[in-house]
Amino acid sequence: MDLRSSRGSRLRAARERFEATVARTLGRVPAPVIERMLAPLSVEHDGHRLDAQVQWADLLRRAARHRPLEQGSVARARREYRRMRLLERDPPAVASVDDREIEGHDGAIAIRLYHGQLERDRPVLLYFHGGGGVIGDLESHDVICRSFAGRGRMSVIAVDYRLAPEVPYTHAPDDAVAAYRWLLSNLDALGLRRDRIAVGGDSRGGNLAAVLCQQLQHHGLPQPRVQLLAYPNTDVAGSYRSREALAAGPWLTGALIAWFETHGLGSIDRSDPKASPMRAASLRGLAPAIVSLAGFDPLHDEGRAYAERLRHEGVPTLLVEEPALPHGYLQLTGVSRAAA
Repeated sequence: MDLRSSRGSRLRAARERFEATVARTLGRVPAPVIERMLAPLSVEHDGHRLDAQVQWADLLRRAARHRPLEQGSVARARREYRRMRLLERDPPAVASVDDREIEGHDGAIAIRLYHGQLERDRPVLLYFHGGGGVIGDLESHDVICRSFAGRGRMSVIAVDYRLAPEVPYTHAPDDAVAAYRWLLSNLDALGLRRDRIAVGGDSRGGNLAAVLCQQLQHHGLPQPRVQLLAYPNTDVAGSYRSREALAAGPWLTGALIAWFETHGLGSIDRSDPKASPMRAASLRGLAPAIVSLAGFDPLHDEGRAYAERLRHEGVPTLLVEEPALPHGYLQLTGVSRAAA
């Protein structure tokens, strides 16, 4: 049994090395070459064409016949999701990285501190990873966090919040609040300032950042300087055109969304603002927002609706549209110049 397990591990490692080589090679193919090759196969939505390098990577992924994440166990999906790092470019150097544990609402929470530079009073981003609330961890988003820290010359604190199906969606916001409280209590020791805090995340992590700002109001805690929401899911109770029009992907599909929600929602009321921040009674007084949306994303329309509601209720909001990119583009920086 041990021999078979060892052989399987070696085969997986070999396959990962091969796929990493392919991904790096793909990243060096000139974009104009790929654009000419794929011109007859271009994919369009709402008058915009999918980035050719992203489409090329997606075609290669499909040709490799990898089983979709939703067609297997949660453990397998988590392993496969970590391998998305093969599609990311090398991050910039950072001054330091430190793994810690903090006390959460219901046990310890793992966090990872990235310091892009060590000058005092630097800005800090409290970051929540994506993954539908079921997959994703400190490793799956390590490159993203290193990139924010290094390029932004800031500190980033990544939070390994609890996932479904171990706990339902509505428990993760408790971890987010606990991480924010810890940050407020440790600003001086970390060389950080209260007026230079941002919270953010991608996909489900963007949802958590939005919910966190609402929960801070509820708990009487200060708002951050800004909330950064990258292609967030904001309304699991609603019906949006982009969910139907882009159910086949690329990358995020309707089937995968359904798989996430089946594991994460259970008997939860879909209109609970802890799961659907769009359903909150009021958004007034929340932190200014940067909302970055992908044009080829089933979640595009609900993200835009949330940004528009923030604006309508007096929250300064910068809406950034990436019409040629898909959901998850922060993890495609090694194969797409547009994503980078």
